[in-house]
Amino acid sequence: MILDTSSIQQGSSTLRQLTGLESVKERMPPLSEKIDCVADVDRSGPTIVVHLRFQGHVDQECARCLSTYQHPVEGDLRLILQECDGRHGPAEEGDTADFYFNTKDFLVDISPLIFDEIMVSLPLKPLCDNECRGIDPGAGAEVGSDMEQDSFDPRWEALRKIQRK
Repeated sequence: MILDTSSIQQGSSTLRQLTGLESVKERMPPLSEKIDCVADVDRSGPTIVVHLRFQGHVDQECARCLSTYQHPVEGDLRLILQECDGRHGPAEEGDTADFYFNTKDFLVDISPLIFDEIMVSLPLKPLCDNECRGIDPGAGAEVGSDMEQDSFDPRWEALRKIQRK
């Protein structure tokens, strides 16, 4: 999401934007749709306070059945943008602001913050459904089937005889 600080007026306002998070897209899982962002913005002189809420869906692969499904993502963050001559972009650790902008560079890309929130919220073991039973074991080759005979290595024949006894 890119904020145009030159168009943000003094006082309170609300901005809404759909974003594909283009600046961080190569590091993200595929988006099912653009992320819907709503920002409540308060500007007082050179300081802009942003309360951002976002929601959307990311394509994930189920860890059990390996099907692709749309995983919902949402987040809520607050950040401070500060106008400062000679500085632009993310602030350094310990600064009071999160991003800096100036009259020459008034566009601020906050996509990295949204990216961080999305990546932290994704499950380590994504499931399409809590009741997902995984891949159907009956869908594979049955014991003694033609497929098993074709792929059987004859060097294991001695073990096969032991197994039958």
